[in-house]
Amino acid sequence: MKKKVIIIVFTISMVLTSPLFAQVAINTDGSSANPSAMLDVKSDTAGLLIPRMTTAQRDAISSPAQGLMVFVTDDNSFYYYTGSIWKTVGRGATGWDMNSSIIYADSTHHVVIGNSTTAGTFEVVTDKATGTYTTDRCTSGSASAMEYQGSYVPAHAFDDDQISLWRNNGSMPVWVRYDLSDGNEKAIARYRMYWSGGNVTYTPKDWQFQASDDGTNWTTLDSRSNESWNSGEWRAFTFSNTTPYRYYQINITANNGAANNAVYLMEIEMQAMIYSNHPTLFVANNKVGIGTETPAATLEVNGTLNYTDGSEGAGKVLTSDASGNAGWTDGSSISNTLDAAYDQGGAGTGKNITADAGALRLNGTDGFLVTGTYGSGNTIDSEISGNGTRMFFNPNKAAFRAGNITGNQWDDANIGAYSIAMGSSTTASGNKSIAFGSATTASGGLSTAMGFNSTASGDLSTAMGSENNASGMYSTAMGDSTNASGMFSTAIGKSTTASGVSSVAMGLNTTASGDLSTAMGNNTNASGIYSTAMGSNTTAPSYIETSIGSYNTDYTPISNVSWDASDRLFVVGNGENSANKSNALTIYKDGRMNINDAYFMPQTDGTADQIMQTDGAGQMSFVDLSTVCGWSVSGDIIYNLNSKIGVGTSSPVAKLEVQNASSDTSVIFTNSSNSNSKHYGSYTTITGTGTGEQYGTYNEMIGTGEGKQYGTVQWLHSNGNGDKYGTFNSVMGFGTGDKYGTYNLISMGSPGIHYGVYSDAQGASNYAGYFKGNMYVQDKVGIGTSSPGEKLDVAGHIWQTSTGYSVFLGENAGSSDDLSDNNNVFIGYNAGNSNTSGYNNTAIGFEAMKAVTDGTYNTALGHYAYLTGNYSNSTALGDGASITADGQVRIGHNVSSIGGPQSWTNTSDGRFKTDVTENVPGLAFIEQLRPVTYYLDVEKLDDYTGVSAEYRNDPVAEQAASIASSQLRTGFIAQDVEKAAQSVGYNFSGVDTPKNSKDVYGLRYAEFVVPLVKAVQEQQQTIETQNQQMELLKKDNVELKARLDRLEKLVEKAN
Repeated sequence: MKKKVIIIVFTISMVLTSPLFAQVAINTDGSSANPSAMLDVKSDTAGLLIPRMTTAQRDAISSPAQGLMVFVTDDNSFYYYTGSIWKTVGRGATGWDMNSSIIYADSTHHVVIGNSTTAGTFEVVTDKATGTYTTDRCTSGSASAMEYQGSYVPAHAFDDDQISLWRNNGSMPVWVRYDLSDGNEKAIARYRMYWSGGNVTYTPKDWQFQASDDGTNWTTLDSRSNESWNSGEWRAFTFSNTTPYRYYQINITANNGAANNAVYLMEIEMQAMIYSNHPTLFVANNKVGIGTETPAATLEVNGTLNYTDGSEGAGKVLTSDASGNAGWTDGSSISNTLDAAYDQGGAGTGKNITADAGALRLNGTDGFLVTGTYGSGNTIDSEISGNGTRMFFNPNKAAFRAGNITGNQWDDANIGAYSIAMGSSTTASGNKSIAFGSATTASGGLSTAMGFNSTASGDLSTAMGSENNASGMYSTAMGDSTNASGMFSTAIGKSTTASGVSSVAMGLNTTASGDLSTAMGNNTNASGIYSTAMGSNTTAPSYIETSIGSYNTDYTPISNVSWDASDRLFVVGNGENSANKSNALTIYKDGRMNINDAYFMPQTDGTADQIMQTDGAGQMSFVDLSTVCGWSVSGDIIYNLNSKIGVGTSSPVAKLEVQNASSDTSVIFTNSSNSNSKHYGSYTTITGTGTGEQYGTYNEMIGTGEGKQYGTVQWLHSNGNGDKYGTFNSVMGFGTGDKYGTYNLISMGSPGIHYGVYSDAQGASNYAGYFKGNMYVQDKVGIGTSSPGEKLDVAGHIWQTSTGYSVFLGENAGSSDDLSDNNNVFIGYNAGNSNTSGYNNTAIGFEAMKAVTDGTYNTALGHYAYLTGNYSNSTALGDGASITADGQVRIGHNVSSIGGPQSWTNTSDGRFKTDVTENVPGLAFIEQLRPVTYYLDVEKLDDYTGVSAEYRNDPVAEQAASIASSQLRTGFIAQDVEKAAQSVGYNFSGVDTPKNSKDVYGLRYAEFVVPLVKAVQEQQQTIETQNQQMELLKKDNVELKARLDRLEKLVEKAN
């Protein structure tokens, strides 16, 4: 009795101290509990008695614990609680019966597990997931995404189109979602994604496949990381899920390296799992089937086999000995050939390899070789035909194919001998032809088609690009929608046509239909043989005709295949549009030359001293002067001809004509009167009222002498105090004809220097020329140079000496300036046109600083530079550069790149810096910044800053604005940066805030370097602190481990 009490007390103490010793032993020999048992009951004379009760008593137990066990006396069965129901242990009402040594389920002694009936003696049936992406793919929902870029909408990821795609807009993580709709929930347990090829950095690398009932709370069903992709790859993923959900999404957390977090999804397909009864184990008629109910052998396995005998290993094969004992054998010790594998089970039976668990790979250094005999063996139709994705080499045709087709493009009838076709729906039916890309066709012998929907049907033809057609033999079509139908023809560009033999069409909408013709530029047409049309909207319809320029006139040639003297040979078009066609120059095959569609030039050289005359109808010819005026020259005799007097000529052309070939002076006028009245060396009065030209003095020098020639020389030697005029002309008539104070005409035939007017006014206060009113110079003017090379050639400086110290060059330049000491320089059409009181400004360029009225100290250089706004100390450089505030420098308007071989240098000399304080925030500021990608709305910006419609409607400016608006940019939003800086009390100089209602926000990105450096320093300080803490934790861990070891030794001693 005492021993029993001790055992009970010991047991109670063990139970009470179980947190320390963890195990309880109940026995009569005092042995310790088995280390694997929490409670170890041992006896050879008694058993363990479980509580006994009725079913009603069992069901009355309040809140039974999971795993609670009782013995029910109603059916003499053990029960345990699963957490929701009571289940029997061992035999129950639905258990098995034992009859002798046979276990049976019915009177026929057939046993089935997992089904109600079986055709065999024994069968185990389980559920197996089936279904395919073709028949069980989820397609009835709608797609959405956290974001997308441009036309790359979320629906593209679920549209069963392997070319379209969804693309994010720079955020990461980012999700794309599929809603199956209410009432259409599916239990998705498999999905797959497709990557067609190209830059794999855009593929997803890490993601979670998630499901949701409400689109808000998500359950992760599958997670993937470090996934890499190959071109043209479907990658499938399977997981366990039997719960139907409405929403499914891919939550992508990383890509494979593309910049700006860019990620693409070509196609996603999800499959709802379909479960059906599958015969896992079947026994009947002395045959055993695993995975089949119809075993044909003593043992037949339909599925995979896992056999272990202790000798298994990678690369080993299952073999048997002479007695039939099977085991694993090293495959390298068993020799066989691929040919034997090919014929395993019968000739050709082993020719198929199903690679559905990874790509079939061939490693080593010797490569892959396929041989055969051309014209022998199966045609490809004997092996496969129709649409699909495949790669093959057919020795019968010596042809190679790789890619995807949607029809019969790769059937035998469409495979040319020695041909190659790769890509999507490509056709190479011509012998030795090549077709690459998508929907290209190479049907001509030795033809080549590349790109999209291009066709090379002519022998030895080439079609490259998009929707091009090379149908002529030896033809070439490249670009977009070009057509080369002529033999040896070439069509390059956009919508060009070369239909003539050896013709060439290049550019946009050009046509070369004549043999050996050439059409280049925009909408040109060369239809004559050997013809050439270049420029914009020019035509060359006749034989060997060349047309250049724009919009030359239309005409119908006599012949486009042979020489005709009346047809054009060379044309320079200067038409503005189709309604205003014209020719600047036309040369005909007979040598005629027409200028501006108005004058036909003479076809002969003429003789010396002849002049050119028009017949009034546009025909020019050389004629003698005498046939026009009726004059002739004979010695120095004075002739009177038709009331005209000639001196030195017999055929005067005026009332008085003097010619001199023997003395130095032709006419001398002397006036030596001492009277106080006016004196005239020569006095000419013209009183007529006609509309013709009138000349007070007319001088013409046509001699061949090489000395200096003067139309008029005046020597004024008088010492009197009165005004002196070398020549004084006063034209006061009221007639409508031209009036000339002095008119000089000098023949260009003489080699000497010619002066129409020569003035030598020596002295600082004298004038070589003084003009009031307008001055017209038809040819060139030289200032400071006697050989001007341009219309105005100045050797030296140009100064405007009017009040205000300003310089204005160009029509209307500075036309409103009040000239009040403004010190302005305006050069160019309308440059500084509106300036009135602004000063110290410089504007160079077409309408530069046009609308600025009173700005100061500004500089504008370029077309439309600094067009409007009254600011101070600002600079605009480049086309359309605009200023919106004082103290600004702006370069360009819609430029796409600004730079040079060196970085920008800021003045940063510590000798000139004051109040230097280390108060720059780091992480507190940087963590609030929001990097984004964006497109700049150039039109909206121009509206806001007031850029003129005249500038914006310019075609070049429109194109530049379009390019600038379509450029994806990376940066920050200035208002966000300003808000972030203000939130941490940082007066950040990197934000350029607006200075007025028309000014805009800007960012100085170089200024971000300073807080970034500070953030790195703060992070480094944190890292160093954490490292020190980690070292302390390591020391604590060592100490704790030592203490734990000592405690375990104490527990072992106590046991």
